[in-house]
Amino acid sequence: ALANAVVTHAQHIERYRWNDRYASHIFARYLSGRETQGGYSYSLVQRPAAITRSMTAQWRAPTYNALATCADIYSTRIFKNRPYVDVLPLAAGGFKARIRSKYLSRFGDAVLASTQFWDEKAEVLGLDAMEQGTAVAKIHEDDAQKKTIAISRVLVDELLISDDEALYGAPASLLQRVFMHRRDLIARYGKTPELIAAIERAASVHPAFASGSGDTTYKQIVPLIEGWAKPLSDGTPGRHVLCIPGYVLVDEEYDRHFFPFAVLKFRPMTQSWRGQGLVEQGLSLQAEVDRIMAVMSESSERVAYPRVAMEAGSDVHIEQLAGVPGGAYVYTQTKPTWETPAAINPETWQYLNFLEDKLFKRLGISLNAAQGQRPAGLNSGAAIMANAQIEDSRHVDLAQRWEDFITQIVMLVFAVAEDVKPRVVDPARNGEVIDWDDVRLDFDPRDLTSSAFRARAFPMSRLPHTVAGKEQQVADWLANGQITRQSAMRLGLMPDIEGAGDEHSAAEDAIDYTLDKMLDKGKFIAPTPFGDLALTLQKAQSRFLRESTLDTPKDRLRLLMQFILATQEMIADSTQPAPGPMGPGGPPPIGVGPAPGPAPAPSPMQLAPASAPLMAA
Repeated sequence: ALANAVVTHAQHIERYRWNDRYASHIFARYLSGRETQGGYSYSLVQRPAAITRSMTAQWRAPTYNALATCADIYSTRIFKNRPYVDVLPLAAGGFKARIRSKYLSRFGDAVLASTQFWDEKAEVLGLDAMEQGTAVAKIHEDDAQKKTIAISRVLVDELLISDDEALYGAPASLLQRVFMHRRDLIARYGKTPELIAAIERAASVHPAFASGSGDTTYKQIVPLIEGWAKPLSDGTPGRHVLCIPGYVLVDEEYDRHFFPFAVLKFRPMTQSWRGQGLVEQGLSLQAEVDRIMAVMSESSERVAYPRVAMEAGSDVHIEQLAGVPGGAYVYTQTKPTWETPAAINPETWQYLNFLEDKLFKRLGISLNAAQGQRPAGLNSGAAIMANAQIEDSRHVDLAQRWEDFITQIVMLVFAVAEDVKPRVVDPARNGEVIDWDDVRLDFDPRDLTSSAFRARAFPMSRLPHTVAGKEQQVADWLANGQITRQSAMRLGLMPDIEGAGDEHSAAEDAIDYTLDKMLDKGKFIAPTPFGDLALTLQKAQSRFLRESTLDTPKDRLRLLMQFILATQEMIADSTQPAPGPMGPGGPPPIGVGPAPGPAPAPSPMQLAPASAPLMAA
């Protein structure tokens, strides 16, 4: 009964979405230049007759696809950026938040790297936003590898949301339906004979925008529907269901006040949870460009071929002129003349240029950017940078939404990590393994809030889009002390050839790691004698002074004091001269030799034993 209810609800939503799906199909055609997209081939319900008739029309890709040109520029300027997410400690998180926040940032970076998010998914999600207006990423536990976090791209067409719930953009329930072959369903979920039988008898899908009336392969395609309902304010728990027609695979309570999806909108709409994409914004102008291009093509075919004017009785045979490369011909009286009329009126060219200019302006792209050229007259570096900043300002809002999207993903990663307790390998740090239990902070996964930290993406929108401009801005920030070298390298704008950056900062990283681990675990760790002891002492003393002004527990401060004393002892031992060889007369008599000078006064830290209280209670 539950499976049938979920499927019926999904069919009800899809039945009234044909116009939206048809528009989405058109958007996909224009951006890709391909006729049929696989995700639109099937449906939960039988398609209307109007959709069937539309499938008989032949679609032709645009001759000049200005929309795709604009999408390429947006991909380069926005969606190739890789904003990293910093975890910032809050005062309520105490000393543990200050220690673990930077390692929690590394955990987020490691998940994005290990899931191939930047290399395989980020730019495609940007294309989804431009094509459909909305890009969706699902963060979940990997089905094939437990205790592992996965980030999956979700087509917005897969999400089914009731219009009455989504009127103000915050639906209380959501369905995700995907179309899977029975073979794949059995491989994933067919653990028992009962499940295999349920999958084999499950109702199949219907054809949607698939071409070819004789194709019956859709009968092997089964809808897999997953649904979430948020908890209600009166205490009614939420629900999470996974089912196929006729059988429930998962049915459990759901205590989260969010869905496991991060959403990026190319342009937000006031009364819809879906955004408006680049293709939808420029489609009417692109259609007019297509019409003018078709007119120009037909005019060229009808008029542009050269013609020959011959006087009657000139005794010129047409065979001597038509289709003959060179040669001679004989004429009497008047010589034949060749006429090549202008096939396209200059006003038609002007109108085409007008449409192109308006299309680029509507989408915030300059003609020079589309052509990959700088404006005429801009020769100095300052002028080129000023022009780049003007062009960048047009895209700041989308760049900020991209940064917020990455922040959403990282926060959802933390929520899944709280459930599955993963261990992540960081490819960017020579395969370092990060255990969630070693970096986690107080966090409520039910509403993605924490009193110990907040996550914030680095504002890549403040950087110029040119590589030289980015490098110069980062170099200025680094020189002014506004960012650290590690932050500059995380931006990917400072080269780290074969881990040279790691080796350069290895000494400081090792000291920081030792101090952080000692304060976090509350157990003393002795300084290593193989490092820079002077640097170790300096960083330990600075850390002690900083932690003593905050709310760090006294037992942790004693550990720091003990670490400082141990480092001082190592320095003293390393500076004592080695005993020299004895003279021929043996060792000098006791009391003979220079009188010893006064002993150096002990430092306040040396006078205080490690077990003594730091201050009066």
